Amino acid sequence: MSTAVVGTVVAATITGGVLYLAGASKLVTRLSWVEALLFGTLINAVDPVATLTCFNRLHVPPLLFNLVFGESVINNAVAIALYQTLHRWDVGTDLSMKQLLRVAVNTSGMFVGSLLVSATITLCGAFLLKRKVFSSLHYFPSYEICLCLIFSLLTYYVADSLKLSGIVALFFSGTMTAHYHFNVLSREARHAFTHLLHTLSFLCENVVYVFMGTSMIMIFSGHTEQNAGAALRVDDIDWHFIGLTLVACFFARFFNIFPLLRFSNCWRESSDRIPVKYMSVMWFVAQRGSIAFALAKNWNYIGRYGSHRQLVESTTLVVVLFTTIVVGGLTGPVLSKLRLTDHHSALRQSEPDANHEDASSSNDDRARALQRSTRHFMLRRNSRATETPAARPSSEEMNQEVEVDEDPVFTSRPQFRDDDYSGDEGERNEDSPQQRTETLTGAFFRNWQAFDAAYMQPIFGGSLTPANPRPVDDAREEDKTAV
Repeated sequence: MSTAVVGTVVAATITGGVLYLAGASKLVTRLSWVEALLFGTLINAVDPVATLTCFNRLHVPPLLFNLVFGESVINNAVAIALYQTLHRWDVGTDLSMKQLLRVAVNTSGMFVGSLLVSATITLCGAFLLKRKVFSSLHYFPSYEICLCLIFSLLTYYVADSLKLSGIVALFFSGTMTAHYHFNVLSREARHAFTHLLHTLSFLCENVVYVFMGTSMIMIFSGHTEQNAGAALRVDDIDWHFIGLTLVACFFARFFNIFPLLRFSNCWRESSDRIPVKYMSVMWFVAQRGSIAFALAKNWNYIGRYGSHRQLVESTTLVVVLFTTIVVGGLTGPVLSKLRLTDHHSALRQSEPDANHEDASSSNDDRARALQRSTRHFMLRRNSRATETPAARPSSEEMNQEVEVDEDPVFTSRPQFRDDDYSGDEGERNEDSPQQRTETLTGAFFRNWQAFDAAYMQPIFGGSLTPANPRPVDDAREEDKTAV
C-alpha cells in the first residue's frame, strides 16, 4: 500500500520535478509545472502483466509476487486519479506549496469519492442478486452476466457525471464484483463470465501493443505524411528528452521503493521483513504499458508554452517499448542472478523430507497455474472424469468442492504463503500465527476478514475461497435462515 499510494505520488513528483527543472535550465524542451507533473504521473503508471507472468513461470517467492501484484493493483488507480486532477488545473496557475497541497487534497477526494460511488452501486447490485426474487435468473446465465456488466458500467457513468474518476470507480467495481457477485451467480454464468473477461482483457491488451508496434514502424519507415495532423513523425522524437525521462523514471523508482519499504520493515517482525533483494527486483521490473500509452494518447492539455502532445506521445511510446523489451527481457536473468527462482530455493532445502515438500509445493504451484488458466474448468472436469470410483467424493462433497475451488480470478492471483519458499518451513509454520498476530497489517487483514464474513457476506455474498472457514460457514447459515 505504501509503494502503491505514497510511492506513486513520490515517483510522479520526482519525475515531473526533474523534467521541469531540466526544461527551465534549457537542457530539454520546457514544460510548465502542470505538464511536467501530468507527464510524470502517466509515465509512472506501471503495467506488470509480463513481469507477473515471468514470476509465475520462475516460481519466485510468494512475498515478492504479492508485493509487485499489490502495488500494480492500486498504482494504476492512483495514477489515473492524480492525472485527471492535474488535467483540470488552470494553465496560468503558478507553482507553490499551496497549489501542490490543493492537488493532493483534490486527488484524495476524487479517489475516495470514486471508491464510495463504486461501493454503493456495486453492493446494491450484489444485494439484489442475492435476494430470493432474483433466484430465477440462475436459469438465464446471460441475464446474470448482463446485470453484472450494467452495474459496473453504471459506476463509471455516475462517477464521471459527478466529476470523479470513472476509471477508478470501474476498477473498484470489478474488484467487488469478483468478491461478492460471483458467489451468487450460477455456475454457468461464472464460467461464461470468466472466459468473457479473459477474452476481452487479452484482446484489449494485444490491440494496444499492436497499435504501438505499428505506430513505431510507420514512424521510422516514413509512411507518415507531413500534413497528417496529430500523427507522429520522426521529427517528433526528442531523444534527449527520452533519455532524461528514462533516467528520471529509474531515479524516482528508487525513492519509491527503497525508503518506503525500509520504513515498512520497521512495523514488521524480523522474520517477515522485506529483503533488499526483493526491493531491488521491484525497483527494476517496473514496466510501463497500456495505461501510460492510453493516457498519452488522450493528452489534450495546452500549457503555458503551447501543446506538447507529440512530444509526450512519442516519449511514452519509446519508454513503454524500451521497458517492455529490455526490462522485461532482463527480468529472468536478474531473478536468477539474485537466486530468487524456484531452482535455487530447491538447492537450499536441507530438511530430510525436502523431496516431499518440493513435490507438494510443485503440486500447489501447478494447481494455482491451472486455476489461472482460461482452460481451468474444462481441464478440471476431464481430470475428475478419470478418477477411480473409490476416490470420488459424494455428490454433496463434490458440489461443495466446486463452490470452494471455483474462485474466478481475472488477473494473476496473489499468493498468500511465503513459508513454502524457505528451507525452515516447519519452524516458520509453527511460529507464523503468533508472529502474524503481532503485526499491524496482519491484524488489520484478519479483522477485515472477520467483519466481512460476519456482516458483509451474509448480505451481499462472499468469496468462493474463504480464508477463515468457520466464520464464513456461520455467515452462510445465517444467510440461509434470513433468505
